[in-house]
Amino acid sequence: MKGKHFATAVSGLKNRLTSEIYKNDFGRNERCHEIIWECAENMTYPEFYQAWHA
Repeated sequence: MKGKHFATAVSGLKNRLTSEIYKNDFGRNERCHEIIWECAENMTYPEFYQAWHA
């Protein structure tokens, strides 16, 4: 992923980190977490904050 795709991934996946998904499909939860973490490492804090709270 590059550029604005990081923000799209963060805003799209943040709602997938629920306790229900964590309990019922830990693998999916883990993959979402890994992708969000990768995005955070490649974005500035303001970009990540805006994507998370969008």
